[in-house]
Amino acid sequence: DVSGTVGVSGSVAVSGPVDVSGTVGVSGSVAVSGPVDVSGTVAVSGSVFVENSGGNPLYVNLYSRNTLDSGPVSGGPMNGDTHSGLTVWDVLGYNSWTLAVKWSGYTGSGAQWHTKLQVAAVSGDANFIDDDGTKNFSGTSWNFFTPNYHVRYARIYVSGNAAASGTLYQYLQAEY
Repeated sequence: DVSGTVGVSGSVAVSGPVDVSGTVGVSGSVAVSGPVDVSGTVAVSGSVFVENSGGNPLYVNLYSRNTLDSGPVSGGPMNGDTHSGLTVWDVLGYNSWTLAVKWSGYTGSGAQWHTKLQVAAVSGDANFIDDDGTKNFSGTSWNFFTPNYHVRYARIYVSGNAAASGTLYQYLQAEY
């Protein structure tokens, strides 16, 4: 029975019940084989291993969010031809994600690229459908795409006119 603060820097093995009404800070590992009843605050910065009564492990991240920033993935060089999806992203494991697209190239008169988000439940070009409306590039601006559907694959479909040439960069930013 703990009513104050207990700080532990090593390992603690507990075989009976633990009843905590104060704050417990642990920087090492804690192994508990009995029930734990917490009415105070428990701060967890890593993963927690939980085994249910059937002996099946469950892995839980408490108050922890991880992010992914792919950095620029080049889709070029491109020169006015129609292009299908340049990079296919497997996005099913993310809670939320955004594809950001930036054009770096010729921005003179008549140069324009058309981009749209496409998604698919299974791989293969024939399985992709349009998920978002077409967004046009006439300069070096950013376009952002977020999904309407939570499926396995995503890509940016790109087409351009004869005056357009340069590189299209794609960024996947996600949270899991």
